[in-house]
Amino acid sequence: MSLKLFFSRLTSQKEQSLFQGVGILKKWLDELLLRGVSTIQDDPVKIVEISTRMVDYGLPGIARKLRIIPEKIKETEDWTEYVFMQIGELYLFISSFHDVEKLDELQKEDLLSYAGVVYKKTNFAEDNMLQDEWLYLGCQKEKEEKLIIKRNWFYGIHSHQTILFLEFQFNKFVRLKPLNCGIVYRSAVRFFPSKTHQRIKDLATDQIVKADFSALKTVNLSELLSQYGNAVCLNPFIKHQCYLLRQAKITSLSGLWYFTNDEKQMVVIRNERSAIPKIISYLGQDSGIYVCEYWNNGLTVISVIIGSLVIEI
Repeated sequence: MSLKLFFSRLTSQKEQSLFQGVGILKKWLDELLLRGVSTIQDDPVKIVEISTRMVDYGLPGIARKLRIIPEKIKETEDWTEYVFMQIGELYLFISSFHDVEKLDELQKEDLLSYAGVVYKKTNFAEDNMLQDEWLYLGCQKEKEEKLIIKRNWFYGIHSHQTILFLEFQFNKFVRLKPLNCGIVYRSAVRFFPSKTHQRIKDLATDQIVKADFSALKTVNLSELLSQYGNAVCLNPFIKHQCYLLRQAKITSLSGLWYFTNDEKQMVVIRNERSAIPKIISYLGQDSGIYVCEYWNNGLTVISVIIGSLVIEI
């Protein structure tokens, strides 16, 4: 290994530890595929062991992704699809690490973010800010072990940019921001470094303003898929994206519900079945806009914008 530092904000010791951890991860994945992924189900202790080693080598994000696998196995009988998807992501991560000298600084930051290397508050550039009036679109929550992750989505009235503010709740005593759908907050925000500027450090909620919702930048289904494809080209580790979907059509096929269009493109709707009637009920609204979170080839409707109202689903 050359003494040259590939990651400008890491020490030589930290960087060397990361590369060693990536090597251990690759060896474990190679052996797993030779043995067969079913061995994970038979011996979950192995997952715990390798995830602990990932933490030791400074890869807590990888450790968290590995620890989720046993939970997925318990939750569903058809868990192999998730496991192979996760394995594919990890091999992509390993490949990117091996070619790190070909990456620019923002691509390296996306790589470190996937690995779970914390970006400290002191690293934020004070002059890299975006001032706007931010419409709160709604949120999605998911649980990872004992951690609740809340993804808050906002839309910039003037910048027409959709941004993500993450909150983490370890226990019920951790207070979350009191956010309400349809409220517009005036705030300057700082972005975490990435090829796809999306996640922000924080957002002030003390200035609530009125705003015009008549000029929101929306996309149809074809444009949504194209924009997501472009985002993945910039950052292959990107997960969730939020879009304001217009001209939506909904159809049912083989027990599942889909957004579709005249070009025969279809994207599955991932909301709970109980929410489908409410989602369909807004189809007759000419000005109705679906606020959707795209992830893993599916769309989850977070809210619907009707005129000046943002209605949670």
